[in-house]
Amino acid sequence: MKIYIFLLLCLCMVPLHAEEIRFSKVPERLMGHRGIATFGDITWSADSKWFHQKAPVCVHGERPMDFSKFKEVAEAYHMKPIPESEFQKFYGTIKQGGFCYGDRISKGRQIIGGNPNIRMIDVEVAKYDSYERDEHQRPIVKPLPSKEEGMKIAREWMAKLGIDENEFYRHGDGPDGFDVLCRVDYSSMYAYGTKVEKKYKYGMTLNIAQQIGGLPAVWHGFGGSLACSIGDGGEFCKFAGTLRGWKKIGDYEVLNREEVTTALKEHFVWSQWGFECDRIEITKVDLGAYHARSDEIPKDFPLMYTLTCKIHGGERDGIETELFIPALRQHRQAYGPFKGSHQFEPDEKQLADPDSF
Repeated sequence: MKIYIFLLLCLCMVPLHAEEIRFSKVPERLMGHRGIATFGDITWSADSKWFHQKAPVCVHGERPMDFSKFKEVAEAYHMKPIPESEFQKFYGTIKQGGFCYGDRISKGRQIIGGNPNIRMIDVEVAKYDSYERDEHQRPIVKPLPSKEEGMKIAREWMAKLGIDENEFYRHGDGPDGFDVLCRVDYSSMYAYGTKVEKKYKYGMTLNIAQQIGGLPAVWHGFGGSLACSIGDGGEFCKFAGTLRGWKKIGDYEVLNREEVTTALKEHFVWSQWGFECDRIEITKVDLGAYHARSDEIPKDFPLMYTLTCKIHGGERDGIETELFIPALRQHRQAYGPFKGSHQFEPDEKQLADPDSF
């Protein structure tokens, strides 16, 4: 009889329903503005496996990186250790893991620093915006590498510095399967003797997304990605980024296709610029883990859908854009109801830069 009473007491102490973990929300200001994209019909030309299964969610966790090869590269460039007092506000103290080597060169600064514990990388071996000019001050620049060639250069330097490629998402549609954004930088001036403005491309920056629990990081600033800058003629210049540590805690429900369609109709969607059209066609669906900026230590990594859409009708007819929707089902009501409409002025500068890849 006593054993039955004991078992009954134990059962009473077990909750019938475990409380669901509440995750942080993706900040609205970083998704853009709610309700500034208005459309009639919604058609789908894409699917996502996450419409049919739960998705991984991770919290911040300690995962120190191996920076042992950084010193070897610094010594190969004849860099000297920099006093702790000069770098601790950027990388932390030596006791906290911070380190820095540096020197001065004719083309600009050289520095190799960071912190393996907070996973911050700062490597610069050549000045990025360095190029010659002719007698009329026009830039003399060499051809830039392609996005694929640029990624090859980035991977060569990852190997040289001992940065594990498993840190990065490898199921994207970028070079070698990486998830990569590419920006081309240029100097512009009027051509000599004319009133025609000409652009001179002098460098490119590849933002390579970190993987968090098997999902690509949706990054802001240098958080959740490694930026590789390649200068005039294809010279590697620098790496910069913060790749936060993470720990998966489980798989959670995300919005399925029907729920996303309803969310779009009910203005549960954010965009960087506004438009009006008759119909949007969803051509691609990406699920990512939101990563805070490098100067913010996140509690967790909430999930977000990025919908690539083609606009049909209106002033933006035929243009592709991106819409953002918090993906976790628990967040569907957490942002509150839509509180009205936004007015917007079409801005041609918000269209895709033809010089970007």
